[in-house]
Amino acid sequence: MAFNEAILTDERPNVFELLAEEQLREALRPALLYLTKVLARSRPELFFSGLWRSRDEVHLMLDSALQWIFLTLNDSSFSEHFYGIKRVQWGAGAGLSTKQMTVSFVCLVLVPYLKVKVERLHSVLTDENETLGMWAWQDCRTPTQLLKLLLFKSIPYLQSLWTLCHLVFRLNYLIRSSPHYSPLHWLAGVKLVHYQATDDDVPSRWVWSWASKQLLSLSLFSLRLLQWWYSGENEAAVRRMNSLPVPPPPLPTQPTPPVLTDPFTCPLCHQTRRDPTTLATSGFVFCYDCIARHVEGHGTCPLTLSPSSPHQLIRLFFS
Repeated sequence: MAFNEAILTDERPNVFELLAEEQLREALRPALLYLTKVLARSRPELFFSGLWRSRDEVHLMLDSALQWIFLTLNDSSFSEHFYGIKRVQWGAGAGLSTKQMTVSFVCLVLVPYLKVKVERLHSVLTDENETLGMWAWQDCRTPTQLLKLLLFKSIPYLQSLWTLCHLVFRLNYLIRSSPHYSPLHWLAGVKLVHYQATDDDVPSRWVWSWASKQLLSLSLFSLRLLQWWYSGENEAAVRRMNSLPVPPPPLPTQPTPPVLTDPFTCPLCHQTRRDPTTLATSGFVFCYDCIARHVEGHGTCPLTLSPSSPHQLIRLFFS
């Protein structure tokens, strides 16, 4: 486990560890959304198209199951446990109570879900205002439009207040004037500490730590594979392969020369040869008139299709 490799003397995680934990937690949602998008594009005839429309709720359910399992078994979220961090009661330093675990679960799962919904609502309201031209209070004609404009103007201020609150807590945590890295930790009444060496003696924690790392590695590999498979470079390579010129048809095979049963019969007119003449490219003997006309007209041997010319005709004389 990561926290067994170097047991830190300071139980407080540093800011870099918490930033890495936060980035890992925030990366779970885009990864799941990308996987859902790929499934919806590749198999739209199945239920995956509906899965994409309800992507936020699907992520909420999966994230709820994942975070609740890790909270109940390890007193930490999935990403916190990956970096060897756990939650303890603020002041007491003991394990989480039922209330603190519930509040922590709400802060880990429902707060990000509501944040995404608010951002999407603001995007929808922006598009509506651009279409209807409602940018001032006097432009509103109904209570619904008034409420939408109020939300449109209030959401950016709320987002700025949320960011400022997080910044203040992080600065206080950095200068060690507060044990809380986030206002959500203060709300839940918890603080973050490193795992201790004795925590590794609990079999369930060791198993879940090993399983989480293997699952994360496999998920990252699968995600990168999907990104490459559906990337523009791969699609361009497939198009280039499909756009290659069609190869020419194979040349006709040389026919098997027929077996001549009568050595004195011309293979062209099937009569007794007159003025026997052989073709140097194949060695067959024909009537002079038959083979001369054929070679001049076709330029090949009539039996082997070998390229031939009139100067390769050889008259035969028998004594």
